[in-house]
Amino acid sequence: MSQELAVTQLKDYRAPNYRVDNVHLYFNLLESGTEVTTTTRYTQHPGTPGELELLGHDFEMLEIQLNGEAPRELSHTKKGIRLGQLPATFELVIKTRFKPEENKTFMGLYKSETLYCTQMEAHGFQRITYYLDRPDVLTKFTTVIEADKAKFPDLLSNGNLVSEEDLGSGRHRVTWHDPFDKPVYLFALVAGNLDHIKDTFTTMSGREVELRIYTEKGQVERCRFAMEALKRSFKWDEERFGREYDLDLFMIVAVRDFNFGAMENKGLNIFNSSVLLATPEMTTDAKFDTIEAIVGHEYFHNWSGNRVTCRDWFQLCLKEGFTVYREQEFMADSGSRGLKRVQDVAALRERQFTEDAGPLAHPVRPESFVTVDNFYTGTIYEKGGELIRMQNQLLGWDTFRKGCDLYFSRFDGQAVTMEDFLSCMSEVSGRDLSQFSRWYSQAGTPELTLTRGRSSAGDLTVTIEQRTPPTPGQPTKLALHMPFKIGFLNAGGKPLGEKLIEVTKEKETFTFAGVPADAVISPLREFTAPVNLKWLASDLELETLIMNDSDAFNAWEAWQKYFTSEFGNLIKTQQIEASAQKLARVLLGALRGHQKDPAFAAEFLSLPSLIDLHKQFGASFSFDGIVMTRTELLRQMSTKLVKEMLEICLEASKLEPGAEAGEQRAYRALKNATLGFAAYSQKDEVLNLALSQVKSAKNMTDEISALQILNRHCGTHRDLANDLFYKKWQKEPLVVDSWLATKVTSTSEKLFEELETLYASEFGQTTNPNRNRAIYAAFAIYNPTLLHHRSGRGYAFLARRVLEMDKFNPQLAARVAGFFSDVQSMDAARKELAAKEFQKILAQKISDNLREIVEKF
Repeated sequence: MSQELAVTQLKDYRAPNYRVDNVHLYFNLLESGTEVTTTTRYTQHPGTPGELELLGHDFEMLEIQLNGEAPRELSHTKKGIRLGQLPATFELVIKTRFKPEENKTFMGLYKSETLYCTQMEAHGFQRITYYLDRPDVLTKFTTVIEADKAKFPDLLSNGNLVSEEDLGSGRHRVTWHDPFDKPVYLFALVAGNLDHIKDTFTTMSGREVELRIYTEKGQVERCRFAMEALKRSFKWDEERFGREYDLDLFMIVAVRDFNFGAMENKGLNIFNSSVLLATPEMTTDAKFDTIEAIVGHEYFHNWSGNRVTCRDWFQLCLKEGFTVYREQEFMADSGSRGLKRVQDVAALRERQFTEDAGPLAHPVRPESFVTVDNFYTGTIYEKGGELIRMQNQLLGWDTFRKGCDLYFSRFDGQAVTMEDFLSCMSEVSGRDLSQFSRWYSQAGTPELTLTRGRSSAGDLTVTIEQRTPPTPGQPTKLALHMPFKIGFLNAGGKPLGEKLIEVTKEKETFTFAGVPADAVISPLREFTAPVNLKWLASDLELETLIMNDSDAFNAWEAWQKYFTSEFGNLIKTQQIEASAQKLARVLLGALRGHQKDPAFAAEFLSLPSLIDLHKQFGASFSFDGIVMTRTELLRQMSTKLVKEMLEICLEASKLEPGAEAGEQRAYRALKNATLGFAAYSQKDEVLNLALSQVKSAKNMTDEISALQILNRHCGTHRDLANDLFYKKWQKEPLVVDSWLATKVTSTSEKLFEELETLYASEFGQTTNPNRNRAIYAAFAIYNPTLLHHRSGRGYAFLARRVLEMDKFNPQLAARVAGFFSDVQSMDAARKELAAKEFQKILAQKISDNLREIVEKF
């Protein structure tokens, strides 16, 4: 079935005819349905028509009055209603009714178990009433909530609490007022019977802010870590960016059913409980980091997103990219900056580079979209953050900070564009950033080729060529402006200095005087630009970087390049024994060379993934061949190193108990990484050790790491370990989600039967976003072997569930469908199998969200 998709274009942006002077909302939460009375005062912008289109759907309109009377001209449109013959100033009252309990999209106002809550970004408010729902309409909100006092004693919204009233007959009412102008996507409401913890933070100007975190009953003690992370976020933003919180109260609420990780609603952040609740027994070290990062991210939005917001949804990177950068810096300042950079780049490549290389590639600021829900992507977030990082590199921290200060002061309370941000950076630096701005409009990952030579005077020369491959809708690319940090080591590994150069042309040569002929080049240090870099280096040069480079990212990157290069040789020679011996030697040397930083050493055991290698060599070697070759290579490497890996694992286990908290985490990382690598050998002693760890672990990091090992290697202990884990944690939904996500990583073909069993069970048929992600998204992301199985069963399984998800949550369905993008790099037979599934999806009546994604494949 073909259906025409309505496309929104950036070039068509027009400011609204009217501004909103203020909004008064009255929510009456009743068992028969929620009734909302919205009173809005509008004022016409000079020179615009006296007409207005308001957006809204999925509710019953009970009443509408314009200045106390029926509107003179009212018509219904596909998106809402149109009002004509409007006066310059008027008050509009609209009363609506709907049932949040039936809303399984989890957008707008909905019910999560016993809790009423909202999600408004990007267009959730349209499910509540007719409104001018766009980010460039900012106003002040007053919110009144009435509900049953026994069932919903906690009634929360944005801003400051104005009043509380007992209405009798078991009902009560509260009033909230937000003194800061905001777009409606930042509106929030929560009603429930909750527990909460309290704390305070004294700002740099001496104001005391009350902090509260709310959870369902019995969960409140699991918020202690998040509260400490929140206070650290307050302090860091004051110290690094001079940003002070502006209300008297800051609240967070944990919600089980939530489409996102969290939402930065002004003064009332709503969090997915999976990224807020934490204890050492049920939370991994990595998840603790995730919680701190997301708490920081949402708090930092108070300025980079709330006080200064987006003019339109094409500018989404303005708030998200900027805030991702701030979040990454916050986490880097609180731990190992080098390790954090390695992890961030690995995530960028896995998520965003994949996006750039496939049919879903789009610019950081898109030119068009069908639904903005589909643009909450790695390109907007992670690549958007890299663009902010590059500006910091080009201008230097002091100048960059001045640009941020100017941006916040000049545009406070406004909805702006990326040009406004760049103009501040240009103004404080005196730099022309017009070429740099191409990063926002060009899709794709640039490819840089570096070659070295000698000048006539004998100086070292480095020539850099840049090329960005064609992407859908953009066959021709222009040269980009980027920072490129380059360093040098002598043959013995001693540093010879570094320099930041600026690449602006398709091909240019840089000269470095005084660098000896045998110097080892360390290019793109700190990953100063989000590019793919090609450069020739001997094995000896790469080993020098692996063992000696002071830049943590480049030491790790040299190992990734070393492994990938040897894998390419192996494909040609099929001499697995020789390659395994060579790689094992270098890997062991890296582990021992970086033993003083155990967490960083553990990163060397994260090898190029199956998909990474397929993208590199898929044109000349089959996917199945790469799967088998990589599996056998790792088996032989592990077999050669199993003794040493277990020794390092045991040593880390001994050092962990007496260490400081941060060091304990580092030793755990190394212990579990070495155990995981040793398990590739499939030796019974290693798998027995993993099973023993599942049984006796005293923290979730050790427990889930061992479970992951047994699921990955499909050994005889897998079923027993899964059963033990589930019986222990079956009453903890968040931990069960982790168990499911781990279980579906098994590469045994028996998993297809297990997936069908899961699919038919209460686990597989839920509407809860976390549970759907735990099974279906985890399978798509972390099990490429079976997703791309030659039979097509992986495609068929995922496509069937995507169609079902689309019936209740189009946003989630579109996101899961996006994981099909790797199919485009597969062989013709697999593409054909996947295409059949895409056609089945497109033949159904599906949402615009899903159709926009699938039509691109």
